[in-house]
Amino acid sequence: MPDLRPPPVRLDVAADLTSLGDVRAVVGETARRWGFRQAFDVEVVVTELVTNAIVHAGTRSVVTLSRLGARRMEIAVADGDTRPPVRVAPYEHNTRGHGLAIVEHLARSWGVRAGDDPGKTVWAQVEEERHLRLVDGDGTGRSVGRRRPARGPRLVAVRP
Repeated sequence: MPDLRPPPVRLDVAADLTSLGDVRAVVGETARRWGFRQAFDVEVVVTELVTNAIVHAGTRSVVTLSRLGARRMEIAVADGDTRPPVRVAPYEHNTRGHGLAIVEHLARSWGVRAGDDPGKTVWAQVEEERHLRLVDGDGTGRSVGRRRPARGPRLVAVRP
């Protein structure tokens, strides 16, 4: 059976923080075209990975988006620095140093691959989770958050 997934999307990104808005817009539109109802997690993850490439590697980067499933994609950001990313304690009045923690929280998984040329590729797989519904005694409910449900009323997945 032929592979029906769309071809990967590649974006060349200048080593300039002003390019983040354009990258985020293209990635969000691609996510929606590939079936994501909400592209927020994907947009945040790509923003953090590209920001790290710009700030820490100081080189242009290549963003590659690959659809892995119905609402699942891999975001890969290749840059010209061989040093692996390092999760650090927040600094500058707690306003910086959260990037990899955010990626770790929003991504299903993430990691680093050696680059073809000198450099590396930092990747993250993001999957839109099913929305959860708070179910009360008579089976009716209201929408609630999507991750790490609090203890209390039973949560059930709602089919899209």
